Amino acid sequence: MKGWVRAIVVGIPLLALAAWLATAASPGGRAALWTILTTQRPLLWHTLCYGLGVAAVATALGWALAHVQFQYRVPGGRALRLLYLAPLLVPSFTFAMGLLILLGHNGVVTSLLPGIEVYGPVGLIVAGTLCRLPYAYLPLSWAYRRLDRRQLEAAVALGAGSGGAFRRAALPR
Repeated sequence: MKGWVRAIVVGIPLLALAAWLATAASPGGRAALWTILTTQRPLLWHTLCYGLGVAAVATALGWALAHVQFQYRVPGGRALRLLYLAPLLVPSFTFAMGLLILLGHNGVVTSLLPGIEVYGPVGLIVAGTLCRLPYAYLPLSWAYRRLDRRQLEAAVALGAGSGGAFRRAALPR
């Protein structure tokens, strides 16, 4: 990412947050905020990258799952829908422990497929994505259920491919 893009993406929200906190915080709180902003830049940057990575991957995966369930007759579709929503019922700690048991250093999957590593940025993004997948899937599946299939079929009948029908009929809605 170029420097000026990073400055805009990171700088504007941080300045807005800092301005709000500066008016709401005591002088000691303002000093602590300034110390964090000046000494913990890598931590703030890594947290921002984690959040953006999880948001992007969860949204893409939620869209793909909603799209497949809407477009195709998937066997066991209702059971899959419940499986997509299962992270809402499981506490985050339990979910994280399950991932460690499966993919940790002595995990079940790791013993069968060596080389898979759950620790580090990729593992954090995978765990965050799986925990937050329902929050992306639910609104997208609702939007797909509100689509009229006849419009998509008419677009395909008029010569648009499936991608063109999606781009011109479904995406604007």
